[in-house]
Amino acid sequence: MIRSTALRFISVLLLSQLPEPFAQCQDLVWDQILSIPDSPFSFTYNGQSSKDLLSDWKREGSSETLPGGKNRKFTSYDDSSSGMVLQYESTEYADFGAHEWILRFTNGGDADTKVLSDVWALDCTIPCEATEDQTLYYADGSEGRVDDFHPRQKSLEVGAEFEFAPNGGRSSDGVMPYFNLSFSGRSGLIIAIGWTGQWRALIGRDQDSKLTLRAGMEQTHLKLHPGESIRTPSILLLPYSGDRQTGQNTLRRFLLKE
Repeated sequence: MIRSTALRFISVLLLSQLPEPFAQCQDLVWDQILSIPDSPFSFTYNGQSSKDLLSDWKREGSSETLPGGKNRKFTSYDDSSSGMVLQYESTEYADFGAHEWILRFTNGGDADTKVLSDVWALDCTIPCEATEDQTLYYADGSEGRVDDFHPRQKSLEVGAEFEFAPNGGRSSDGVMPYFNLSFSGRSGLIIAIGWTGQWRALIGRDQDSKLTLRAGMEQTHLKLHPGESIRTPSILLLPYSGDRQTGQNTLRRFLLKE
């Protein structure tokens, strides 16, 4: 889904001239993306936050190197007391400094799991300079209007938080699942949500000037029967160096290559 609707997003924000070849970003954004913690996600299980639970679940991991400068990691968390198994699959694209991941929850037990809720496939905080201007660029989705796919922008002042969600379970109805965060026009971060249904995103800047990013499936509150499994939206974080148009072109190049 990330690739199927991206061309519309790019077409309303993209420069007509392609940028110079992409060089790996060596600034603050690049360094922070590489230092994302092992679990850039969160959820609530049986009324408790995953931030408190996962350290007690059995953890196993493996990785593999793929052609084209890609490295894929698999991490599983097993709660033996309830049968819930979480699988976290992430891929790093060295040529772009991009990270893409997906979560899967499976009931490996013989009874229903506890209640799983508030699943954020993306939940992380990125420190930023207090004096840095942050602008969020995005685009309207389609509602059968003359201004469909209109480009929009919002200034991320300290204390600001913006919420986004499509209409009626259609992933690009009303708003596109792609966001471009520009930091003072010098660098930035593309955030993409790969999902065919209802999603939700919260993007803000807290009182300490930290950038807060959350995205996932809206209104998650469920149990899994024995053998059942669900997956989350996939998340793509793509840093870039340069102005926002460079970011749009970097996303275009990434989608065409990967």
